[in-house]
Amino acid sequence: MGVIRTGGTNRCAVRRALMPGIRQPVSFVESEDRIPGKAEWDGYEADLDVIHLHEIFFGKSVEQVQEYFGEGHSIERMDELLFAPRAVFQYYVDAFAAFVISDRAAGDADSASPFLSLLEAREQRDPGSVKAIYESLAPYIQFIAENQTCFNADLAIYGDFKVRACEIESLCRS
Repeated sequence: MGVIRTGGTNRCAVRRALMPGIRQPVSFVESEDRIPGKAEWDGYEADLDVIHLHEIFFGKSVEQVQEYFGEGHSIERMDELLFAPRAVFQYYVDAFAAFVISDRAAGDADSASPFLSLLEAREQRDPGSVKAIYESLAPYIQFIAENQTCFNADLAIYGDFKVRACEIESLCRS
């Protein structure tokens, strides 16, 4: 399955452009000032997945890590970010958000669904880690929830993104 196109226009890109609150994450603008350093990565060695994440992300901006999402890699990033130190997660989840709203993610259910799964699992595992940044992530969650078909995400396989978005909101607003 491909991207939904009407008259040469990507309807998902048009929807994304019209969504209030959708913008490049703050990290794209201020990424050089906020890149997690050695102190923020402290303890990463305790998890093999996070060791791999450190090898590919350490010292890189949100923009520089975009190539590591999509094409099946988003599932890996979900697992790695789930166990990453909090500051590392809170910085690089912006990279995941930026990827999921990009044209590269059109038709990529295996990026949209893991993004939602990551947020829910991370908040359950480390209460407050998503809640603290929920307001900045809410427009991306809303975009995914309202545009499930843009990701070719079958309800029977991936569940209802609107329901999943409500579950994340409930966790973060409690």
